[in-house]
Amino acid sequence: MINNHDANFIDIPIFLSVVEENSFTRAAEKLGLTNSAVSKRVSNLEKHLNVKLLNRTTRKIALTEAGERYLEYARQARSAVEEAEHAATESENMPNGLLRISAPVVFGNIVLANLLPAFLKKYPQLKVEVDLTDVFSKVNIEDFDLMLTSTHFIDSSYSATTISVSETKVISSPEYIALYGTPVTPEELVNFNCLLPSTHQIPDQWIFSKDEDEIKVKVSGNVKINNPLAVKNLTLNGMGIACLGMNMVEEEIEKGSLVTILNDYKIPPRIFRAIYPKKNYVPAKVKAFIDFLLTELKKEGPIIKYDAPYYLVN
Repeated sequence: MINNHDANFIDIPIFLSVVEENSFTRAAEKLGLTNSAVSKRVSNLEKHLNVKLLNRTTRKIALTEAGERYLEYARQARSAVEEAEHAATESENMPNGLLRISAPVVFGNIVLANLLPAFLKKYPQLKVEVDLTDVFSKVNIEDFDLMLTSTHFIDSSYSATTISVSETKVISSPEYIALYGTPVTPEELVNFNCLLPSTHQIPDQWIFSKDEDEIKVKVSGNVKINNPLAVKNLTLNGMGIACLGMNMVEEEIEKGSLVTILNDYKIPPRIFRAIYPKKNYVPAKVKAFIDFLLTELKKEGPIIKYDAPYYLVN
């Protein structure tokens, strides 16, 4: 016999699905239920709590203030259930279930697409779902088992493992330099067309250091594009000056199609991390993927360890 508290617990994933899909119809399709069944379950949950969780109109739904508060704890409840299921069913040597990953577009296309076949061959009981984006401000990390990103991230409820660190350089094309000259100091960048975003935490603020002095320069340009490969291609086409990780432009620099400038100044490196919830039990699938990724990337070259005070390193 199912009591009221059991029914309430069962309704939580339905409520979460409605919120995450932003639609009763899409949530019903995802859950394999009818619209009326989904609506009734959410109404039952509101009745049980004696609060209104969602404002409904014919066009959209929106969380109420109470709904916003309930959403946070509902997600924690779902996470706790998933953690318990993983702990009960997963073995250290044979991870299983669905691994949800958020990653940058370039990394996904170039690295993950080539490594996943070997990873899934090694762990055949796993399924992988990857969401590629370069706009991590719009990513809800709670929707993923781990996030691969170089984006600045501060949250004590998450752990981070350094995947790689790349030296960062200011670059341009010989054609652009021939037309507009070369900045001699970082401050002179304000007179040049700088392509954004860069690898810096604040895209239009580039940070340099020399002789223990820190120099912050607010740069600007006529193009902003949220993909580093696109920034590199614009730079190759003589559009301006960019700031990118050496791992992305090393080949072009060797060929001479790009050149480094302001070499007397240091720039914070590009730190690429795997970020995941800090829990007593880290799912074996997350451990397995991070270990696999580190092992495979080390074959391509050494992984530079870099400890910084604003993130956690395992």
